[in-house]
Amino acid sequence: MAKKRGPPPKAAHPPREVAWSISRITGTPARYVGQVYAANEADAIKRAIEEFNVHNPEMQKRLVARRVG
Repeated sequence: MAKKRGPPPKAAHPPREVAWSISRITGTPARYVGQVYAANEADAIKRAIEEFNVHNPEMQKRLVARRVG
């Protein structure tokens, strides 16, 4: 019996990095921190913590990311 051949496996592409606007929730209005490039919201916040030197854990919890564009 011959083996059935399906379509060739697709190569896994890394997720495309997009721009994220980072803000810190302190009250109304939120304070703009900066912009980073990352594949998803969680990675954007992690990158912002490193790039903008947010060492205080309480301030890290207040960071939010909004996709730009």
